Amino acid sequence: MSKKTCKDKVAISFIIPLLPPSLNVAFRMHWIKRKRLQEEWDYLVYKHWIALTKFTFFKPVKILYTLSFASRRNRDFDNYIGGTKFVTDALKRTFLLRDDSGWLKKVEVEFTEGTPGTKIMIEEAE
Repeated sequence: MSKKTCKDKVAISFIIPLLPPSLNVAFRMHWIKRKRLQEEWDYLVYKHWIALTKFTFFKPVKILYTLSFASRRNRDFDNYIGGTKFVTDALKRTFLLRDDSGWLKKVEVEFTEGTPGTKIMIEEAE
């Protein structure tokens, strides 16, 4: 977990040891299970928000998700982009001051191999 300031530009990053579901998996979930999964992401992000002394961005941001998988198996990239909505919604309830289209300027998703989890980096947009 880290918070950096560089030339009046703030960035934070942290790792959550959970991967968001693919969009196909999320669509097939019963609505109660989907709600519980959203609550789990809300809680995990909330813990990091508290650890970072309830830091909130006051400028538009860009988000980079790095999804680490245990194997090199081919995955449908755009399915996981849709699955990150659970994480983005949790971030909007904590780190981001507003929830509108002008506030979130860019979202990127990368895949890596390693210990399964989601690295989240939020940075003020230029």
